[in-house]
Amino acid sequence: MDVEKTKGTFIQCQHCGHIYHIEKDVSIDKLYVACICPKCDEYGQGLNCGNDPSDLYVFMNENVDHRYYKY
Repeated sequence: MDVEKTKGTFIQCQHCGHIYHIEKDVSIDKLYVACICPKCDEYGQGLNCGNDPSDLYVFMNENVDHRYYKY
């Protein structure tokens, strides 16, 4: 994950938990975004984690984050 990119929105895949950046600005009022994850190539819903890198830990879903749970 590259946090240097600030133009756009950070998305967390709800299938694998990968956090990535898209170039589209999405309002924080929209909770889920339909997009394709670059890690698992699963088309589904991604959680909107905001435009600011400091908001990632506020809005991310810990239940699908690989750093918290290793199956």
